[in-house]
Amino acid sequence: MGELLLAHRLITQEQLDQALALQRERPGSLGSILVSLGFITEDLLLQALAAQHGVSAWRLERDAPKAAAVAKVPEHICRTYQVLPVEVRGDLLVLAMRNPYDLDAIDAVRNVTGMRVEPVLAQEDRLANAIERTFSARAQANMDGYVERALEEFKPQDERARKATLTEEDTRPVVGLVNQILIDAIRMGASDIHIEPRADRVDLRYRIDGELHPIRTIPQGLMPMLTTRLKILAELDIVESRLPQDGRISVEVDGREVDLRVSVLPNYHGQRIVLRILDKSVTLKKLDELGFSPQNLRLFRNLIHKPYGMILVTGPTGSGKTTTLYAALREVQKKTNNIMTCEDPVEYDIDGINQSQVFEKVGLTFAMQLRAILRQDPDV
Repeated sequence: MGELLLAHRLITQEQLDQALALQRERPGSLGSILVSLGFITEDLLLQALAAQHGVSAWRLERDAPKAAAVAKVPEHICRTYQVLPVEVRGDLLVLAMRNPYDLDAIDAVRNVTGMRVEPVLAQEDRLANAIERTFSARAQANMDGYVERALEEFKPQDERARKATLTEEDTRPVVGLVNQILIDAIRMGASDIHIEPRADRVDLRYRIDGELHPIRTIPQGLMPMLTTRLKILAELDIVESRLPQDGRISVEVDGREVDLRVSVLPNYHGQRIVLRILDKSVTLKKLDELGFSPQNLRLFRNLIHKPYGMILVTGPTGSGKTTTLYAALREVQKKTNNIMTCEDPVEYDIDGINQSQVFEKVGLTFAMQLRAILRQDPDV
C-alpha cells in the first residue's frame, strides 16, 4: 500500500518511513497510522485502497445504508463478516466491506439473499460503527415494543392483582423483553449486563470493552417480572428476595452457544441483577494477538516460562485478565508438563489442561483447591 500511495504522490518517502517505523513499535494497519499522523486524510486513503482493490469506494457518512438493502441480510452475518448491505439495484445487492476480497463473506450473503453481490470498500471504523448503529436501532425498537406491551398488561390495582398478572399474562411480553436484552448484549460483544433498579426506573447497562454503557431505562413497574423471568431461567428461588443468589443460563444466539453467570443482589430499590456473558464460540487468543509491544511480549514470555515465581494479572472488569491468563497457559502448554488451574468459574475448556472449579457451597474454596493441587504433582 505504501508504494501505491507514493506512486499517486499522496505521501512522501519520508512520511512512509516514519509511519513504518511507528508500525514496528505500535502494531496497527499502515493506513490508520498514516491517518493518525496527519499525512493523509481518510477519504484519500479510502480512494487509494479502492483503486488498489479495483472496486468503488463507499462513504457511509455521506450515503447511509437503505432500509430495503439492510433487510436482505440477517444481522448475525453482517456482524460476523463485518459487512453491510447499502443499496439494492434490481437483482444486485451493493455490499459495503472492509475487505472486498473476502469470498467467504460474499458467498454467505449471496447464499442467503439469492442475489448478485457487488462489493464496495468502506472505511473500517466507519463500517463497524454503521453496523452497530443500524442493528442497535432495530434492537431498541424491538425492546420498545416489548416494554409497551408489558406495560399495557401490567395494571395492578393491589398486591394480589400484581401477583396474578405476573404468573398469567405479563410473562409473555417480558419473555420477549428478556430475550431481546440477552440477544442485544451478546451481539454487541458485551461482557456483562447490568439491570439496576432505581427509585423511579430501572437502568439497563452493558459493559463493552471494559466500560459500562447506558442502553436504556425500563419502567420501574416491570422490574419484578424481569427478575422473576431471569430467576426462572437461572433456576433460582423466585420467592427469596432477601438473600443474594447465583445461577447460570445457557442460550443459543445465531448458532453460538453462550453461557451466562447470573448474580442477584438485593438492594434498597429491589434486586440488582448482573449477568456475565461467556461466549463459548470465541476463539482463545495467542499471546502475540493481545496487542503487547514487542518489548513487553518478550518480557512476559520470558517470565511465564520460568519454573518458579508468581505472576499477578490485575485490572478492571472486561480488561482482558482471563484472556491474558488463558493465552499464557496455551503458551506454556506441552505434553511433558502438568498444568492445573483453580477457577471461578471455568470460562473456557482448554484441551490438555486440568481445570478445577470453585464450589463454595460445599466448602470447595480457592484455598482448599490450591492445597489439593500441590499434591497432584503440578508443573504449573
